[in-house]
Amino acid sequence: MSKKNEMDYKKELEKLYYLAVNEKELCIAFEILRELREGEQK
Repeated sequence: MSKKNEMDYKKELEKLYYLAVNEKELCIAFEILRELREGEQK
């Protein structure tokens, strides 16, 4: 792998990693929202 390709590859990996982290945080946020809504309905 050439140096440039290696850099591009690492950048893509970083992007995917950040997406995965954000996705996880979104899931957690949705869980919390759902629990709050269910709490209000009781």
